[in-house]
Amino acid sequence: MRESAVAKKKAGCGQMAFGCLFIIILGGFLMFKGIDTTIKKVDEYQEAQKVAQEKLDKEMPKGSVERLNHDIEKTLGKSNRGNQRVEIKMSGSDIDVYIFADDNLTPSMAKTGIQTDVTDTLEAVKNSGYEYGSITVKVSAALVDTFGNSNETLIVTTTYNKATVDRINWDNFIFTDVFSISDDLDLNPVFFKE
Repeated sequence: MRESAVAKKKAGCGQMAFGCLFIIILGGFLMFKGIDTTIKKVDEYQEAQKVAQEKLDKEMPKGSVERLNHDIEKTLGKSNRGNQRVEIKMSGSDIDVYIFADDNLTPSMAKTGIQTDVTDTLEAVKNSGYEYGSITVKVSAALVDTFGNSNETLIVTTTYNKATVDRINWDNFIFTDVFSISDDLDLNPVFFKE
């Protein structure tokens, strides 16, 4: 009787080992199937992006004013203040971009957001293929005075010649350096006090 109990115990261990092996194999199969599905979805997304880019290139060729406007507006996105986010004007070969800065929780975050907006604008102009002589970016924000009144105030005016923008290595450029490379810079001392 003792031998049959040992035999049953060994058989149970064998079945348990087989069950564990089956679960591991099944889990591996499902994992690879999930990876395969994810890869397929990534491929589909990349194909859709390629088709969208080709459509954009056909409707708004690189180098056109329409493409310049589209690229800047797409880069900056919508305002979180419910107002217009950007206004773009041309004057000969010069581009004037007026950005309405987004609201932020702290002055430090607002400054970072402005530096990012200016950097993104320069890169969007470069990538649009539009031929220009200089880019002037003006940024305004809603500043609140000591009485609690909010006024839209110009806080940055910065100009970059094409030669300056062409020197930027976008893969390594640090957005906090955007004002230090400016060809002409005017910062509102109230907003940018140290």
